[in-house]
Amino acid sequence: EALESLRETLDLAKFNEADQARIKAEQDAAAAQLAAERAEMERQLAEAQEQARIAAEKAEADRVERARIQAAAEAAKQAEELAERLKREANTPQAGEIVTLIADHYRISNGAALDWLRGMFGDVRQAA
Repeated sequence: EALESLRETLDLAKFNEADQARIKAEQDAAAAQLAAERAEMERQLAEAQEQARIAAEKAEADRVERARIQAAAEAAKQAEELAERLKREANTPQAGEIVTLIADHYRISNGAALDWLRGMFGDVRQAA
């Protein structure tokens, strides 16, 4: 009977040892799975960070390009305005055209506009 009891204890010990080995193998497999999942998440995070960096660089390049285009457009506009002003200054109107412009603007006769201009230029000559 003691021998039988020892065999049962030995069998129970072997069963417990096998059970412990199975549990350890399951824990090792779970740890390996968690490590693989963590590695995949780290890879995805690195990929997302790289995509964000590339997007930020592209956005900055686009902003710089828009600023360059805007500056070029402003420079072209200023050059055009200067060219128009120089053209106007080079092509001064005749005295008769000025009289007609003033007469039309104020809806007065050319004679009244001419008198007004003579008064203004007379005042200017006196002030100078």
